[in-house]
Amino acid sequence: MKKKIFLFSLLILLLMGQTIVDRAAAKRPDIIYFASHTAGAGAYSLQGLVAEAIIEKVGIKVRLVPAGADVARALMAYKGEAHTAALNSISGWQIQEGLFEFSAPEWGPTPVRYLWIPEHVGAAMAVRGNSGLNKIEDLKGKKVATMPGSPSPQLMNEAFLAFGGLTWKDVVTVPHSGPVAAYDAVVKQRIDSTFFNLVSSQAYELASMPSGIRYLEMPADNQEGWKKLQRVCPPMSPKKATVGANISEKNPVWVARQGYPNFLTWDKLDEDTAYHITKYLHECYELYAKKNKSLMLDWTIDKCLSLFDDEVVPLHQGAIRYFKEIGRWNAEREKKNQERIAHQAKLKELWDQTVKEAKQKGIEGKKFSDFWMEKRAKAGLWIPKL
Repeated sequence: MKKKIFLFSLLILLLMGQTIVDRAAAKRPDIIYFASHTAGAGAYSLQGLVAEAIIEKVGIKVRLVPAGADVARALMAYKGEAHTAALNSISGWQIQEGLFEFSAPEWGPTPVRYLWIPEHVGAAMAVRGNSGLNKIEDLKGKKVATMPGSPSPQLMNEAFLAFGGLTWKDVVTVPHSGPVAAYDAVVKQRIDSTFFNLVSSQAYELASMPSGIRYLEMPADNQEGWKKLQRVCPPMSPKKATVGANISEKNPVWVARQGYPNFLTWDKLDEDTAYHITKYLHECYELYAKKNKSLMLDWTIDKCLSLFDDEVVPLHQGAIRYFKEIGRWNAEREKKNQERIAHQAKLKELWDQTVKEAKQKGIEGKKFSDFWMEKRAKAGLWIPKL
């Protein structure tokens, strides 16, 4: 009898062992597709170098599928034409919440997930160095760029103004087609300020001019300012920048950070695929970090998880599985992830109610997006102010 019990127990253990082996040997994808920016964009170059490293180290194919617009890249990942889409944290939040382009009936809030979150170099409101403007509060009554066709950059300016206790009503708004046009307007003295990418060519151009460049800093210890900023744009958090135009280790600047280019996908992505992509992005780091300074500084696992801690979008279960495997997941992060997933579920419930009511009332097109914003406002959720 004891022998039978022993053999039965042994069989159970063997079967359990086989299950563990099968899970450890999860099927890896034959080819990985990244929806990327178009050639010439900085993110495209960075993802290209990462793809080269994965091909070299792992021996599987990685292809970039370029698209210029956020919506186009997101759509590829949503439809399964790419495994992930390269987007910044603000865009990821907008997709999650169903804002701007994603407020259309065919979109709405959806269960987006991240696999990996690199850190962007940083951004801050910038002015000419001889302007006499030293802090964000000084922009009251001054000309500040709006970018009606570019929701993410427009939102950044709104958030940075909020840090200084200002709204669009406190400044003179000047429309521009996008960030580059706004940068150029500051350089050519047509407006007073807009946010600047710290390593943009226009930032270096302005820094080299007799006027110089000044960043309107957002120190981490200004907790009230950061609360105001994050009410407008939750994914952003403080960063002490040491790289950029007129910025160095000896001359650091407090700016805002976000993830970029994030590896965004949806919860429906196969867990094994999500696991392996995350694994490759981590395990190939030493190889691709040699190829570019930004990859070396901003694509570390520590920065990825630090950004997750400040994020609003949850991680994919496959990515979590990998982080657990290497001992980088904990109860606090799991709690945050579950809270974010629960928030998405509440958004979906509100969206479904809105769609049902809109159909009953015959509300369509642009009027539907406005109706959705009304429902968000009543639920205490953020809506555009301009």
